[in-house]
Amino acid sequence: MLSQADFQRAKAFIEAHARDLDQQLFKFIFENGSSQAVFEALAAFQNPDGGFGYGLEPDVRASVSSPIATTIALQYLNTIGATAKDEMVQQAIAYLIGTYVKRDDPMQSGWPLKLPAFDDAPHAIWWSYDDDDEWGNPDAEIVAYLNQFHSLVPVDFLDEVNAIAKHQAVQIGADIEMHNFNCIYRLLPYMPALEPKALEWAQQLIVTDPNEWHGYVLTPLAVFNSPSAPFATHFETAIQANLAFQLAQQQADGGWYPTWAWPDYPDVWANVRLEIAGMVTVGTLRVFRNYGYIEGLD
Repeated sequence: MLSQADFQRAKAFIEAHARDLDQQLFKFIFENGSSQAVFEALAAFQNPDGGFGYGLEPDVRASVSSPIATTIALQYLNTIGATAKDEMVQQAIAYLIGTYVKRDDPMQSGWPLKLPAFDDAPHAIWWSYDDDDEWGNPDAEIVAYLNQFHSLVPVDFLDEVNAIAKHQAVQIGADIEMHNFNCIYRLLPYMPALEPKALEWAQQLIVTDPNEWHGYVLTPLAVFNSPSAPFATHFETAIQANLAFQLAQQQADGGWYPTWAWPDYPDVWANVRLEIAGMVTVGTLRVFRNYGYIEGLD
């Protein structure tokens, strides 16, 4: 369990190094901070077209709106309990509807993962533009948000993207990529018929060997951020081990750091690494709280 002293060290790290957005999210989660402060901080990443950019996905520094950054914005908005009545949600959903790409094969239609404009600014090499989009990331996550905020989505359009999602999920085999799984996992509340197959993927993809958790792998806590998450009961032993492992990863400065690095743009990466560490630290503390893993917190 995280001691209060170590919690305070993490808080000091967030105050010193995290983006204002993540500082405000920390205050919202742990200090009864206002959702309005999170809205205002998130607005700095939003473009007039309703989408989000400006490094909201820290590994992509381009200012241009992108579907991937907009899904990250919706993750923040969900955390603070935003609804379809909130203007920022309305704008984000409108942007996603407007950027849907119709392809020759209707069942391949969806949203691009990478944009050419990503190459116009510093970025992680894995975000360099290519048009080899495999359905799932960010498509499935976007479809989940369209279902969540269905009152903002034309019925015919929602029916179309749901049909594509069901078709595509059936086609995916055992070689599913972990980011695609994460996106489909967010879709499960709206398509429970996918659960048996998704559980098989979870058992295949989630790494339960602590010796491998230092690398960039799909850990139990990366999927199950609370005990009530779908399938969490199937991984109870691994989750407890992962909590203990994460506890030991807190650095002397109080933060938790990313397990990846950029091979290019070393000067930019030095700052981006701290941004990501701020995000990771807030996320880690949030998961610890969800599992009752912080001393003195309910």
